[in-house]
Amino acid sequence: MKNSRDEDLAKRFYFLNIAVSIVLLIVIVISIFQFGAATFEGQKAIGIILPGKTDDFGWNQSQYEGLNRVASRLNMELIPVEEVKADKRSLATAVDKLVKRRVKTVFFSNSESLDNAAEVSQTRRNISFFGIEAEKSDAKIQKYAIRYAEAYYLAGIIAGLKTSTNKVGFIAPHASPNINQMINAFALGARKIRSDAQIFLIWTGEFKSPTHEEQAVRDLKANNIDVISYFADGGTIADAAARARIDFISIFSTHQSVHNLATITVNWENIYTNIFRREKAGIKTPYTASIADRGIEVILNQKLNARGAAIFEAEVFEIKDGKNVFTGPITDNRGIMRVGANEVISRRNLDKMGYLVEGVKTLGN
Repeated sequence: MKNSRDEDLAKRFYFLNIAVSIVLLIVIVISIFQFGAATFEGQKAIGIILPGKTDDFGWNQSQYEGLNRVASRLNMELIPVEEVKADKRSLATAVDKLVKRRVKTVFFSNSESLDNAAEVSQTRRNISFFGIEAEKSDAKIQKYAIRYAEAYYLAGIIAGLKTSTNKVGFIAPHASPNINQMINAFALGARKIRSDAQIFLIWTGEFKSPTHEEQAVRDLKANNIDVISYFADGGTIADAAARARIDFISIFSTHQSVHNLATITVNWENIYTNIFRREKAGIKTPYTASIADRGIEVILNQKLNARGAAIFEAEVFEIKDGKNVFTGPITDNRGIMRVGANEVISRRNLDKMGYLVEGVKTLGN
């Protein structure tokens, strides 16, 4: 009987030991799963490849800060790779740095590198790549773009309302279809208010060229220009215009000056939020940010008079309601009719815009 009792106790201990082991195993598995999930969440990251620095007070900083706010909201880390050139080798090296940090989503923020970025992306199939598109491109990459022309048309409206010399200026890096659209939209806006307004254009040769940009401001002032708009990286033009006491419309960041009439603001946080929403919904068509969805806005820094405010708000409303700022008649600065009366420019002609509109004069070239 004693042996039977011992055997019975041994069996009970054996089964109890098994039960305890199973419970411990379950606890361990759950703990490992939870810890692993938390670790994975902590390592989730997105990357952005920038042509400049994250503190440049311009293009790079505004994109980085907007995407960083979205990343924080999604409990993700944003890892920037700064000052990356547009060639394939530099882009590939930047991507490899992000891959080593376990990044699964990469944004190329330089529109000039889009085609090279697309080639780099084809060799890394397990990463999602997005590229900002300034020109029409067939690059096989998820693309997003911004309708800058809408904002520059509104900037032109402001310039037309504020100029007293009937001469306004525009500073840009170089000619391209996308930049020509900005200049032409600005000119059309200014001449909507003043039909004989002259738009003086200066090319600097680069997106960021402080020496040339400061000289451009001096040259515009010498020609009696009293309102300036521009497309450039950094705050040099705004600083120079403020010192020269010339009214200006800034872009990307608000310059604290009484001469800063308005700021063209790209709402990168809104843009990147929409991109993530579309990605989650499986939408693969290119996304274009506009005035209508507040992806880009023109914020007034100085009040317009009652008439000016009414005109400006009416133009904003019409654009949000679907107005195309390139509605004819549009004649180029050589007298050639480009868009007929009441016609809207075709997408094909918009994408290859190689001319400047009536009223635009180039200085120094």
